[in-house]
Amino acid sequence: MNDHCQNNLISLKHDFSFKMFFGDARNKKFLLALLNAQELYGGREITDIVEYADGGVPIYDVEYENTHLKREFEDDKECVLDVLVKLSDGSHVNLEMQVSDKLAFNNRVFYYGAKGYTLQIKSGEDYHLLKPFFEVVFVNFDMFPNVPDYYLDFFIMEPKHSIKLVDNFMIRIIQGTKLPPMALPALNERVGADSAPKPASGTSDLLDWARFIFDDSEDTKRRLAGEKDIFKGALEMVETLSRDERARMLYEARIKQEKDKRAEIALGIQQGLQQGLQQGLQQGLQQGEYNKAVKTAKNLLSMGLNFEQIAKATELDINVVSALA
Repeated sequence: MNDHCQNNLISLKHDFSFKMFFGDARNKKFLLALLNAQELYGGREITDIVEYADGGVPIYDVEYENTHLKREFEDDKECVLDVLVKLSDGSHVNLEMQVSDKLAFNNRVFYYGAKGYTLQIKSGEDYHLLKPFFEVVFVNFDMFPNVPDYYLDFFIMEPKHSIKLVDNFMIRIIQGTKLPPMALPALNERVGADSAPKPASGTSDLLDWARFIFDDSEDTKRRLAGEKDIFKGALEMVETLSRDERARMLYEARIKQEKDKRAEIALGIQQGLQQGLQQGLQQGLQQGEYNKAVKTAKNLLSMGLNFEQIAKATELDINVVSALA
């Protein structure tokens, strides 16, 4: 998949555009649908809900939170999240997008989740006030290359007995590179029949949202839009966002920044390799000269020269010469 969506649509698989779309209060119903697709509460009935006329499954109402997690101490590391929402029962969901792998990214994911969880209460408040905290991380690379599943859920758990330490903390990783291929349209769809397209077998709301976010093909987005009204509206908003000159300018600038950063890292690696090669060659030559001097010193020792004479002739330390005797 390319960095830019085909037909010049803004791609949602970059942290900036992801936040620009789902972090905009005008797109609240799409965020609600994305949250609902996660089924974070296992289908448990919720009484305080918002229902939508398009038939979407109800979910909590949300309010947007400041995505800069405050620091308790001056030396604390600052956390800047992509989209952080607070549900009506007080629990939080943090949504993150990561387009490329980074050093110790696993640690970063856990750190952000743990930081968000702990900052729910203030110093001196009771721990029972801690509400559920869910972190959903979309990654556009193989974070777990040996696992075929496109999403994985992580808990703090004792492995021998499968006992969770807490029930209100979870990190979900959604790997865009592991999405199963979308089934081909039925024949009547391909020839332009009037009947509405049928959803592909084996789909789910979570998988459909993952495809909408990660797949830059406009064909995929339009097919999803033909199957579910929520994606029709989402595609219209992506198109609107793509036509917005200021949004496009900011998006293009961020893409360029990412490319420049990758090029800078690649150049640094190349320069490091060249420098290491040169140092290696220099060290090799020095080692060769040293070995030659040692060999000469041994020959001179066999000829009966004293240590000082040999040290002067070979430029070896006199202690080295004496150790060869």
